[in-house]
Amino acid sequence: MKQIFYTILIILFITSNLFAFEKKNVSKSDSCILIIGPNFQGTLFQENYIFDLSPNKSKRLTVKTQYYLESLIKDTKIPWTPNVSDIYEFESNFVKILKEYTTDDEYVNYHLPEIRKKIEKYRRQYIGFKDSNNHKHLWIQFFLDDTKITKPDEDIIIILGGGSALLLLIVDLEENKIEQFWVNEPI
Repeated sequence: MKQIFYTILIILFITSNLFAFEKKNVSKSDSCILIIGPNFQGTLFQENYIFDLSPNKSKRLTVKTQYYLESLIKDTKIPWTPNVSDIYEFESNFVKILKEYTTDDEYVNYHLPEIRKKIEKYRRQYIGFKDSNNHKHLWIQFFLDDTKITKPDEDIIIILGGGSALLLLIVDLEENKIEQFWVNEPI
């Protein structure tokens, strides 16, 4: 009975986007959508979002998300904003995807058991893009909710260090698999 209730609740979330709220930022060019699901909370940054890399947020160094992705991904990146339903669909499969994920990276492997146990406690930041084959991808930054990061629903967070409190993933939505997985180094 409990399982039927949760299944109905998830279907309602997915079909109605009941818990998706659009937030308007300071300028028209940058916007994001806060998404709250049954086991996750995250922010979807739209393709036109511009964020400030200046250490003091002086707006001296502002970049588009695609520029930031250039440093992480070698393939062509085409701007794309996922629908909220794309995020819900990914999240509904993510625990299974994470459970099946394997890598040769010893550092990531060391942290994977702990990450798998705590994955629901991580907040997310999503940026969508397409590759040269027109495959849809998500760049997802995960950070533990208790890290006290300011304004994670308004700004893309960049943190050096932090260990397994901060993860970066590149996910191929067409293949439904993790392509790249980074765990931040400790401070």
